[in-house]
Amino acid sequence: CKGDGIDPDRPTVGVFGDSTVMGVSVAPESWPSAIELPGYQVLNAGVEGAPLERSLERFLALRTEVNLVGAVLLP
Repeated sequence: CKGDGIDPDRPTVGVFGDSTVMGVSVAPESWPSAIELPGYQVLNAGVEGAPLERSLERFLALRTEVNLVGAVLLP
């Protein structure tokens, strides 16, 4: 995951997808880092070159590690 450390107890919105989510060609930050949701933290869970199935697997794995209350899944 990209960005600051995630507090596992704080409500989290995860953004899942490929390099466009991860911010591979964007400096210095990715677009999920610009999302501001008062009271929530945003998790950038993008993976370069990841197909939709891999993003879904990542979502399923991370939902038990953090307090995911919402998710954005981009193909």
